[in-house]
Amino acid sequence: MALLLCTKDAANPFYNEKLDIRLWSLPELCYVIYNYPILIMDDFATPELCSWIREELGLPFLAGKIEQLAASQEEERGEDILMAILQECNYYTQGETEACRRRIRSYRNCGREEYMHALGAAMFRLRRYRSAYDSFREADQAAAEQLRKAGDQRTASGLLLKRAGYLCDMASACVQLFEEKKAEELLLSAEELCPTERAESLLYLLHANTPGAGEQQEAPSEPETPLTDEKKKELDLRREEAREKARSSQSFQALSEALLLDPVKREKALGELLRKWKKDFRRMN
Repeated sequence: MALLLCTKDAANPFYNEKLDIRLWSLPELCYVIYNYPILIMDDFATPELCSWIREELGLPFLAGKIEQLAASQEEERGEDILMAILQECNYYTQGETEACRRRIRSYRNCGREEYMHALGAAMFRLRRYRSAYDSFREADQAAAEQLRKAGDQRTASGLLLKRAGYLCDMASACVQLFEEKKAEELLLSAEELCPTERAESLLYLLHANTPGAGEQQEAPSEPETPLTDEKKKELDLRREEAREKARSSQSFQALSEALLLDPVKREKALGELLRKWKKDFRRMN
C-alpha cells in the first residue's frame, strides 16, 4: 500500500508489517490512524515507532508522550496514544479527531460479530482480501450462532438479512481473489437465506463477467428479487465504467506497451510485470 499525501519528511520510512505499509511523514501516519483505527488501536505504539518519530521526524516531545502513555496502566492508553498523534499533526479537525475516538470506543464495546465485520471491511479497503474473507466469515458464524438462539421471528429475520450481507461480503472478497465459482456459491446461499437486491446484482455482474458462470443443467428458479431493466442498465453502466478504468490503469498500460516491444525486450518486460503481479497477489492473500 502506498500513500502519497505530502513530501517525504523522513530519510527512512517506518514499516508496519501488519498493514504492510511504509510511512514517510506525520500526515501519512495520521491518515492510517484515522482510516484504519481498528487495525492498530492496541499494538501500534511500539519502541520502533517511537524511535522513528523521535529520530526521523524530529519530534522527541511526541515520542516521549507516547512512551509515557504506553507505560501507563490506563485501559484507554491505546486510544489516547492515537489521539495524541492526531492532535500533534493537526491534519484532521477537532471534530474529525473526536469522531475517530468514538469509532475506536465503538469497536471496543461492540460484539464479536460487529467487530469482525468492521475488521473485514478495513482489510478489504487495504486489499488484504484473504484476511477480509476470514473476518467476514467469522462475522457470519457469529450471526449464525445467534440465529440458532433467536427467540422470535423479528430477530430471526434481521439475522437472516445480516447473514445474507456477510455472504455477499465474502463473495466480493472471493472475486478479488479470482475465486469466481466460490463467489457464485456464496451469493446463491445468500439468496436462499434472504433474497436481496445486492446479492442478485452481484450475481448479475458475476455472470456477465465470467464465461460459463451461472450455467446449470436445470433452469434456475426465478429470483425472489428480480432486477428491473432499469437496474440492469445501471449495473451494465457500472461494469463498463470499471472496464474503462481498468484499461486506463498503469498495469494495463504497462502490459500494452510491453506487448509492442521486440521479442527479447518483450520477454524481459513481461517477466517483470509477472513478478510484480505475483507479489501483489501474495499480499492480497
